[in-house]
Amino acid sequence: MIIYTEHISPRLNYIVKFIMGELLKVEYTLTENLSDFSNSDQAQINYSLNKELSGFHIAPHGLLSEIGIKHREIKVETGREFPFFFTTDGNDLNFDIFSAAFFLISRYEEYGEYEKDKYGRFMSSNSLAFKNDFLQLPLINIWAENLRHRLLNKFPDLKHRKIPASYALTIDIDNPWAHLNKAFWRLAGGMLKNFIKGRWSEVNERISVCMGREKDAFDTYDFIKKHHVDSTKIFVLAGDKGKYDNKVKINNKNWRKLIKDLSLQYSLGLHPSFRSNNSFSELKEEKKNLEEITGQSTTLSRQHFLRMEFPVTYEKLIQIGINQDFSMGYADQPGFRAGTSTPFKFYNIEKETECDLLITPFCVMDRTLKDYMNLDTDAALQVVNGLAEEIKKYGGIFVSIWHNESFSGSGEWKGWDQFYLSMIKELNNTFAL
Repeated sequence: MIIYTEHISPRLNYIVKFIMGELLKVEYTLTENLSDFSNSDQAQINYSLNKELSGFHIAPHGLLSEIGIKHREIKVETGREFPFFFTTDGNDLNFDIFSAAFFLISRYEEYGEYEKDKYGRFMSSNSLAFKNDFLQLPLINIWAENLRHRLLNKFPDLKHRKIPASYALTIDIDNPWAHLNKAFWRLAGGMLKNFIKGRWSEVNERISVCMGREKDAFDTYDFIKKHHVDSTKIFVLAGDKGKYDNKVKINNKNWRKLIKDLSLQYSLGLHPSFRSNNSFSELKEEKKNLEEITGQSTTLSRQHFLRMEFPVTYEKLIQIGINQDFSMGYADQPGFRAGTSTPFKFYNIEKETECDLLITPFCVMDRTLKDYMNLDTDAALQVVNGLAEEIKKYGGIFVSIWHNESFSGSGEWKGWDQFYLSMIKELNNTFAL
C-alpha cells in the first residue's frame, strides 16, 4: 500500500505506523511524492485535502501537522456503530482516524494544567472517553478494524493480518506481609489500635501470626505460584518507607529473599514508589536496589498508585533504562485510558518524537472493582467478561492488576481469591488458551 500526504510530520509517521503497521499488519509506504503515488499500482490512501486524487480518501483534520498542545473543544459523534471525532467532510471515512487515534494514544489531554485527584493524578472523569461513554471500548482498535473492512472493499487483494487477542496477569506487591517482618513499634501500634477499637479477632490474628500458629494473610505466594500463567509479571517496591510506600524496609533480609525468589520464577519489574515520582534520585536508587537483589537488569515498571505526569514520568523511566511500562490505566475506572488494548510506543508531544518505551495498557484492577465501584464478585466478573469480549473481537491484550493481599480470601478480600480463579477460567475460555 502507498499512502500520500502533503507533509510527513513526526506525528503522522508515528500514528500511521501504529494503525497500519501494528493493528492492520499492512506493508505500506508513506510518501510526499505525488508522482510516485499517482503512478503506483498498489492500494492507495490519499491523506490530503485534494479530493481529486485516486485511492481511499481520508481528509486530514490538522492535528498531525501542528506542534505542541492547542486546547480545543472536541465534539464526539455517536450516529454510527461507534463513537468518533475530528469529523471531516467529503471523504471515504467521514473522520480523520489518524488524528483521532493520535489524540487518544498520545494522552494529548493529559499535558498541561488539569484537575487532579488527592494523589495528584489525572482524573478519569475529565477524560474525553469517560465524558462520552467510550472508556470501556478499545476505540482505536475498533476504528482500525472498520478501516480494514473499508479498504478491503476497495482493494480486495490488499495483504493484511489480524493481531491476536490474549491476556496477561500482573501483580503488585505493596505490602509483602500483613504482620510479619514489620518494625516492633508498627506491630505494637497496630495491635493497640485494634485493641482500643475492640477488634479482638484482629488482635488474635496478629498474635497467632507472630507466634507462628497462623499463616500471614498477605503471604499468598504459594497461591500465586500454583495459579500463575506464563504471562504473569510481578512488580515490587524497592525504596525506603513512606506514607504511601513500603511497609517493610528494603534491607529486611526476608523481604530481600522473597524478591530474589520471585525473580527466579517470574518476570520481575520495578514498582516506582509514590515519592519517586517527585525525586529522580530516589527512582534511580530504587532501580539500583532491585537490581542488586535480583542480580538482573530491571527493564519493566509500573507506577505505585499509578501516578503519572506527562511527559516527565516516562522521560525519567527512559533515563534509568526502563523499556516497558504497565501503568497506562485508571485506578477508579476500568477501560482503555489510551483508547487501545494493544501495546504502543510512547510519543513525547513536548519533544515531538517517538520514544523507545513500550506502553502496555491495562484495563482493570482488583481495587477498581472492589473499592471504587463497590462491586460484588458476580458483578465484577461481568465487567471483566465485557472487557475481554471487546479485546477478543478487536485484538490486543487483556491486562489486569492484582495485589498479593487480594488472594488472601479473608477480611476485605473474602471471596476474591475464588473470583480470581473464575476470572482465569473465563479468560482461558474467551481467548482459547
